Amino acid sequence: MDRFGLSKEVGEMYGDAALAIGHEYDEDRLVMPDSKEARMSVVPFLHDAGIDISKLSQRAIDRLEMLHENTRHFRDELQSVEYIRRISDYIAKHDSARAFEDGEIEQIIVGTIFSDIGKTGPRGATQEQIQVITDMYGIDEKVSPNDTVAEFIQKFFPYRAPEMIDDYNGVSGIDSDMTMREFWDQHVYWSYDIIQYTGLPVDGIIAAATHHIMEGNIPIDMDEHGIIHALGVERKVGRPEVFVMMLDKYDAQIRRGGRTHDQAIAYLYDRVRHNKLLDQIDDGGELSALMVSCIRDIDMALMLQEDAKDLDSASAMAAK
Repeated sequence: MDRFGLSKEVGEMYGDAALAIGHEYDEDRLVMPDSKEARMSVVPFLHDAGIDISKLSQRAIDRLEMLHENTRHFRDELQSVEYIRRISDYIAKHDSARAFEDGEIEQIIVGTIFSDIGKTGPRGATQEQIQVITDMYGIDEKVSPNDTVAEFIQKFFPYRAPEMIDDYNGVSGIDSDMTMREFWDQHVYWSYDIIQYTGLPVDGIIAAATHHIMEGNIPIDMDEHGIIHALGVERKVGRPEVFVMMLDKYDAQIRRGGRTHDQAIAYLYDRVRHNKLLDQIDDGGELSALMVSCIRDIDMALMLQEDAKDLDSASAMAAK
């Protein structure tokens, strides 16, 4: 694995294009160029993540390409994949009895990469509707969650507003008077509807579908005891699902929220301590305890990364 998160084989397969993502590489954080011209296809990243492209529908790949070309969300997902690899290494080294099994890693990676595919719109959307919805999700900073969809479009797309409103009219789940918070929440349901038909492993689909359960956005059947009943699965939320949801929130705090590692970790702990849904479905506190354990793993594994960067900076300063 090279420092861009690509294996040597993928780098050789795609040549200079694969290495082009290093254009905006910043320390240990994977950041890709913002210009569409500089971006490469999502395919090598899916391949490198261990996803069997031959079993994946072309429509799913096309949606990810759209997300990658028009937003930062696919790059955020790749960042979370890099995080989980570091966390896996940390646990294997420091607490081998809790080391990830192969199936868990696959579940986390699939759940992470496909959790936001619904930010391109619902499964039955037209190409024009997909473009409009993806563009809307591409604006994820300095947006008031209380603005209506109409107000948001007038503010960020004033010259395209009439055209965009015409395009998204008729899309199930959207109307001009809904708040942006309500609009953002739709992606969870749209993602699940899309990935049910992609050929992905069922456990990975479950991990993607549950990544916003703390917010009450649950597109699959889950009973009052927190038991999942979907796609032939009947079980409680497990460690892979928790890592998908926690890393999604952690990266959002770091990237969009501009918070430090310690601030992001404090935020995660606070979300677990003060969550009404967990109070309802978490019999005996088992799920809360699992969440706290995963947050601790994230803290320790990624804190070591931050400490290493600080040490490198101090060494560089001392050498001057």
